[in-house]
Amino acid sequence: MGDRIIKSAIAMAIVAMLGLMLAVPVASASGAQAPQWNKGDSWAWGRSVSVDQDDLAQLSDGLNGSFGGALDKFDANAYVGAWVLLKVADVTTTEYKMQGRFAAKLVAEVNLSIGMQLPSPGVYSVLELASIPKTLHNITMYLVIDAAVVLDSQAILEKDTVALKSYDLTAKVNAKVELELKGVPDLKVENGYATYSYTDMSASVTMKFNGQIGIAFSPALDIFEFPINVGEQWNVRSNATLTGSYSGQLDATGLPQYIKDEVFNVDVLKKANITSFPIDLTELVESDEPPVHHGVIGPITQEIDVDLECTSNHTMSLPFYGLVDVYEIRNGSDRFYYSDDIHFLGSANVSALEAYMPADMTMQPMSPQSAEQQINAVSDYRAEVAGEGQSTGLISSGDMAFIAGVAVVCAVAILILAMVLMRRRKA
Repeated sequence: MGDRIIKSAIAMAIVAMLGLMLAVPVASASGAQAPQWNKGDSWAWGRSVSVDQDDLAQLSDGLNGSFGGALDKFDANAYVGAWVLLKVADVTTTEYKMQGRFAAKLVAEVNLSIGMQLPSPGVYSVLELASIPKTLHNITMYLVIDAAVVLDSQAILEKDTVALKSYDLTAKVNAKVELELKGVPDLKVENGYATYSYTDMSASVTMKFNGQIGIAFSPALDIFEFPINVGEQWNVRSNATLTGSYSGQLDATGLPQYIKDEVFNVDVLKKANITSFPIDLTELVESDEPPVHHGVIGPITQEIDVDLECTSNHTMSLPFYGLVDVYEIRNGSDRFYYSDDIHFLGSANVSALEAYMPADMTMQPMSPQSAEQQINAVSDYRAEVAGEGQSTGLISSGDMAFIAGVAVVCAVAILILAMVLMRRRKA
């Protein structure tokens, strides 16, 4: 399992890296030459979405009656946002140094109450289960989720060809989930008798993750092989060698013992012989191929062999920039659009990333100054979730693949706990 996860992550990272490099603009409509950047040049994208009243009404209608009871109360607030800022940090006679920063934030709060006809508390013979008297009972839930991701990266490119020589990334991810349940049915069956009771629970789950990866390309990853014209096809080849490390933990408090027992019965935890909280994330994956041991990754070498084609040159309307001229480059179903008008990426459709990102969260071009303000705010928020002081930092659109992997890990952990919490207790 660990092998598949890591190999998939490498493949996605390479696809995303192509997305970053295909953002490089050409100099003219025909026979395009390598671009000329200046120190301080910057580009930004971002998007935020909040739950509105229509969303709440639809969700409330869907929940009402779905549990076999009436939804007495449903209040929810949710906000998710993500921003990217790229900068040319330095220009030498032979290289460009690109720095970037990415930040994403999720805040959610749910408060609901459900009225249901449920068995009256007591001890009953298992032969009488069908005739147990029922009374109206309320189950309430209060859920709060706070999560943030901050990534800093640096890319070194050859100045003449804009070929990618190396890429380094640092990631910080923190999340906290607080859950209060009141009036949850609890059934125990023992020696032919069933005991019905109702219990309350107050639990919290926290996750922190820190990671660093470095990728060196040999030879340098020359995406464009200038000059480029519409209709041209070319092949990009290189060997990417990845090294890195990571640390982190998943902790939970307030969980009843029977829930802990089911959590630690999950295959990945049983295989790692993990039986208690906090869970050390470095113990979850141990692998010889690819090499991952105690949080140290690599070296892992992956061959890159990609066929590209410049299929068209047309105009595209973009937020912040308006109508711009773009070139479309394709790799299978993946499409990248770069513009000489804005000297960077105009848009992209990458299937490996779209699988993790809903359509209404596709990031749009925006003012670098506005993106920097949002990113700084999320960085401070992440530090607050982590219980740290304020943090600072700099990433690229290619980092979205890394975030997707982290998001999947977080989502799986939370879903495991959520599914266990919603199950009835068995003897």
